[in-house]
Amino acid sequence: MLYVRLNKGRIELRIISFTEMWDKLNYDEFTTWRFPRKDAPKGRDWHIGEKVQCYYKNRSPKNRKYLFNAEIISKEPRRILLNGCINIGIYEAKADGFIDDKAMFKFFVKEHGRTKVELDEINKFTLRKI
Repeated sequence: MLYVRLNKGRIELRIISFTEMWDKLNYDEFTTWRFPRKDAPKGRDWHIGEKVQCYYKNRSPKNRKYLFNAEIISKEPRRILLNGCINIGIYEAKADGFIDDKAMFKFFVKEHGRTKVELDEINKFTLRKI
């Protein structure tokens, strides 16, 4: 299923934005972690095979920068456990640009709040540049 937005007859891919210029963005394949979209119950969550535009700081007009297009090639649902225990391995955290899984947990809490991090499922995506 491909979700696109039409803008004056042009097809626009949905956007995945990054708040930091992670080293992983230099690779052809990389992982990223995303909570389900708010409109996921309507079938609008991210899907394997979906093509997306990747941006740095998409919501900041001053710093916004288009990076590349990519395709979601895998999606693995995960859960971050209560009390800061994270069921994301240290190797996955390091591959994603963190020094360890604790640093990754702290980043999620800073970006999304502790309640969301501990209660909601999160998805591990693997993206491939196209």
